[in-house]
Amino acid sequence: MLERLTFTNIGLFDWVIIGGASKSTKTKTFKPPREWINHIEDQAKEAGLAVYEKTNLLERIRGYPEFIVGVLRII
Repeated sequence: MLERLTFTNIGLFDWVIIGGASKSTKTKTFKPPREWINHIEDQAKEAGLAVYEKTNLLERIRGYPEFIVGVLRII
């Protein structure tokens, strides 16, 4: 995530995964401001979506949508 995002209909998604940019030969490491992350999480929670934060964020939420939880129970 390289900028603050506001969705008109975040409910089109099944799951929200949030992360920054990892260092590569073409990009620098970037961790989005917590306010940007909270803004997306608030939208997701309002729509009833699970949120997962990638490991390149300092504080992480690891939520899974029900269809993934069901698969994990089978394994």
